[in-house]
Parts: sequence; structure tokens; C-alpha cells
Amino acid sequence: MSYRIAVLALTACTSSVSTESRAYDDRFDATVLDVVRSDETPAAAAPAVFYVHGGSWRGGSRVTEAGVVERLARAGYLGVNVDYRLVPDGVFPAAVDDVFCAFAYVQAHTDDLGIDPARIAVMGYSAGGHLIGMVSTANEVAELQDEACPWGRPAPPAAAISGAGPMDLPTLSTGSIVEDFVGASFDDDPDRWALASPMTHVSGNEPPFLFVHAEHDLIVQVEQSEQMAATLRSVDVSAELLRLEGGGHFLGDGAGLGQEQVAGPFDAPESAMAVFDFLERTVGAP
Repeated sequence: MSYRIAVLALTACTSSVSTESRAYDDRFDATVLDVVRSDETPAAAAPAVFYVHGGSWRGGSRVTEAGVVERLARAGYLGVNVDYRLVPDGVFPAAVDDVFCAFAYVQAHTDDLGIDPARIAVMGYSAGGHLIGMVSTANEVAELQDEACPWGRPAPPAAAISGAGPMDLPTLSTGSIVEDFVGASFDDDPDRWALASPMTHVSGNEPPFLFVHAEHDLIVQVEQSEQMAATLRSVDVSAELLRLEGGGHFLGDGAGLGQEQVAGPFDAPESAMAVFDFLERTVGAP
């Protein structure tokens, strides 16, 4: 990793950040994204990171994790910070459709946004990690992606980064939350649960993945990332896993088993270093 990117990954940067909000699907109030750039972001042909927030598919917003996207922008990447419909409006496949549509919007506007279309990574935390997992694995699944999205179907991303993202919903222990998202119990519709799982759709055509996961996450168990990484590797897709010591689904100084702190997994110094290193190796430095 370059010295410049390493320093920006671990320290505060004084470059100013600008944010422009855009509606990517006028049919719904929630379907808005922010375009985030800084003085360090190239004006044209910039590498981009498309970011999706967490919140158990029912909470959170693009404001919740805006600091992560601003850090990416200060390092020179153009950040795209995405909102989507939340449960109950976002019951599967609605939230998945929204994120696909948002990604298609970005790809359709690369010239306007100053993005290199070949250098777009997707990144998400928790439920957002699940949603970018779907974008990265289920691009060709006929039952997914709303055909009424005005931007069509997107091409796959160049790289994917999941922070504590659910990858195999039937094996996730937080069943009631998943049931609300899927819209049916597992016993009533196991096929729907499988359809909503990124792991189901792995084919060998996926982009390289980086998984960041705390080893004592009791909400989304680390096995979700471990098993997805193993599945990708079994079909010769590059999949890296950073296990963070201590902490649960959220991290903070001194976080221990099951504790929830206000910091997310991308805020740990070692994960910031891993994320920027992975971006530089997959979509390139700004």
C-alpha cells in the first residue's frame, strides 16, 4: 500500500468534503444517494466506492455511516452513499432491487460523476454488507432486480467489501429479524430465504471480496464471512478475510465479548489499513 493511502487510512485529513444528494428512482421517497468527494478526489476517471449502510434492513440511513464514506473521499475515492427502502416497505426483494437500481444509476452516470466505470467497488456494513453481496453475486438472477428501474441492470462491480454482512440467511441465528426482511418464515418458504442469500448465487463470476468481521459478533456470526469466503475460493474467486480480535457487531476501544460500542468494523485501524490496501490492489489508487 502506498504511503499516502496508509496515512489517510489512519489519520484525520483536513481536505474539505462536498456532498451532493441525488434521487436514483423517483418512484420512492427513500431512493436517494449522496455523491461525496473531496479535494483529493480526481475530477475525472476517479475510482469509486459505492457504500450501503447497515441497520438490520429496518433502520439506519446514509447519514448513519457517512463518516466511513467521507474517509474514503478524503483518500481520493469518489464515495456514493446509498439509502434504500427499509422494512416494512423494503421487504425482500424491494431493498435488493433498490440497491441494484442505485448501482445501475451510478454506472449510467459515470461520465457525469467523473468515475472510471471499470473501477467501482461496492462496500457495506451489516445489512449493507448483505446487500452489496447480492449486487456482487446475483446480477444474472431473473427473479431479482426490478425491471421498472429506469437505468436497467448494472454490470458487476470490480471489487466487494463486506463488514459483518449476512451471507447465508438460513444459518443466521437472528431469525426473527431475517424473517421480517424476507417476508416469510423459513419453514413456510425456505426457497425465498435461499434466494435472498448471496451465498446461494456464487457461480465463479464474482469480483474479488474482502470480508471484515469481529470474532465475537453475536448478531452476525463470523462464520457467515468465513463460509462465504470458503465458497468463493472453491470456485477460484479471490476472497480475503480479516478477523478482528475482540468486539461484537460493533467495535470500540476495549470492547469485549458481546459488547456493543458506537464504532463500526471499518473504524478499527487494522481494518482501515486492510480496506485501503484492498482498494488499491483491485480498483487502483486515485
